[in-house]
Amino acid sequence: MQKKIFMALIFLYMIAISANNISLSEDIPLKNPNAVPELKKYEQSAEVKEVIELSKENLSEEKQLDTMKSLTNVEEAKNYVQEPDDVEKFLIKQVEFPTKSEVFTETQLQQLVVPIIDEEVSLKEIQSVVNDISKFYIINDYITSYAYLPPQDFSSGIVKIELSEGKVGDISISGNKYTKTKYIEDRLHAESGKIFKLRALEEDLIKFNNTNSVKLDARISQGKDLNSTDIKISADDPFPFHLTGVFDNAGRDGSGLLRGGAVLSADSLFGVRDKMTIGSFLGRHSQVAFGDYHIPINKYGTNAGFLFSYNNLSTLGGMYDRYSGNAFSYSGYITHPIISKSDFTLDSFSSANFKYSTTFFDKNEIDDTNVFSLTQGISLRKDTPKGIWYSGHYASVGMYMLSGQHNFFKYEGNITRLHDFGHGIIGQFRLGGQYSPNRNLPWIEQYQLGGMSTVRGFSESLLLGKSGYMASAELLLPLPFLPEKAGNKKLGYVNLRKIIKGAVFADHGGVFPSGLYDEGLSKHHFLTSVGLGLRIALKENLSARLYWGFGLGNNRYESSQPTGRFHFELSSSPDFSKLLKRHNDKL
Repeated sequence: MQKKIFMALIFLYMIAISANNISLSEDIPLKNPNAVPELKKYEQSAEVKEVIELSKENLSEEKQLDTMKSLTNVEEAKNYVQEPDDVEKFLIKQVEFPTKSEVFTETQLQQLVVPIIDEEVSLKEIQSVVNDISKFYIINDYITSYAYLPPQDFSSGIVKIELSEGKVGDISISGNKYTKTKYIEDRLHAESGKIFKLRALEEDLIKFNNTNSVKLDARISQGKDLNSTDIKISADDPFPFHLTGVFDNAGRDGSGLLRGGAVLSADSLFGVRDKMTIGSFLGRHSQVAFGDYHIPINKYGTNAGFLFSYNNLSTLGGMYDRYSGNAFSYSGYITHPIISKSDFTLDSFSSANFKYSTTFFDKNEIDDTNVFSLTQGISLRKDTPKGIWYSGHYASVGMYMLSGQHNFFKYEGNITRLHDFGHGIIGQFRLGGQYSPNRNLPWIEQYQLGGMSTVRGFSESLLLGKSGYMASAELLLPLPFLPEKAGNKKLGYVNLRKIIKGAVFADHGGVFPSGLYDEGLSKHHFLTSVGLGLRIALKENLSARLYWGFGLGNNRYESSQPTGRFHFELSSSPDFSKLLKRHNDKL
């Protein structure tokens, strides 16, 4: 009976920290891993204090009454529980734990019973120590483990305290259509027959969901045995293949402003959350192809990958129309999550890179550049009540090895803030840059400035420099003059205020030229612009970014500087999961 009472209390506690308004007969959802406090905060939790006090009351009164009923000898029952006005004391010489603990050492347990050793104590005081041991389990996250006091005679001065350490029962995983079950099992510490730890399970879920596109949800319930806990894990595993089409005007005047391309990606190519991405972009005189593949190499979130890219310009255009060139880039890299919490992630990045470029004049090679470098960096994300912080910092060292022709150092960094100002107003603030102390940094490693992703209102990659920086502030605003309902019954209705957002922005940046050209710093190495734009999201799979940038001041490197420059990007990515669901529903 005592075990049943305490198990009920334990599950009551689990409900208090994991879900609201759920009866004891229901499974307990673990949808919000962040709901579990740090271990050091357990004692400060009002819910925990209430459960602990309740457990003391039940174990010292209800359990005793139940024991009295089970005893045939009335006098023996009286010896077991005395009336409050006639409390019997026992001189305790020794405390024994017949069941060996898998969690705590004998020394740790003996420290908890020191208050009653060589002391005359009542049954209530003995029970208080027993409850302290149960509390010790809870504080250390073993919330289905507890201590209890079996019926016994204390006149000998020996107290025997039994330990019941809750184990993991059955573990079931469902919904993982495109992810192998073993991949999920290997990333969970919970194992059948091992001691159950709620917080450890939730930390595993947080880490898994932070590092995988498939999302896990868990529910716990009492197992077949009284002291076992079953874990039911369900996976939200969407169709892993994605196709995205892109069309923009992010090219150069000479090679072609307009570009079109497609990107195909697989989130779990072989069922182990190994991701492959391949794509290509084509312009009037340019061709770009790239590919990336990375695969988890252990259960701790470490990934190893390989990246390849190719860029070909059949002509540079204008006064350089007899020039052409191509460039190759190869990188082998490793990423690893250092910190993975629900509101904060910190990842490391290490790579070895080889870059090769060739320049031709009338199809004759006139120059080539080989660069070998090692890169080490970190990236982080921090969620706050009003937005998100993103940041990345990377250091690269060029070496004279593996055909590398340059020795250099460069640092690249960026920080982005997305902020919700309320009333539908979203702010995006970006700061980024590069620094290199080397005078003659190869052009393939230089900082590029100008265009859609840096300073709008100017040509793409207008300026190059060994070092540089950019800063941008943009506000996305609702457009109240748009109708909330547009369309007809046949085609359906849409809320234009939700799918179309206005934008205002200000961009600025500068570069510090390389010594390759013996060029001094001037106002033409800095760009500043302001502008307006529209962000359009037609359903979930079709979006557009439209910007009109107005450069402040003329720049001598700009072959054509209009009053305003228009930038656009259109992208479409069909949701294959929804398409498959609709197809299956019709069958």
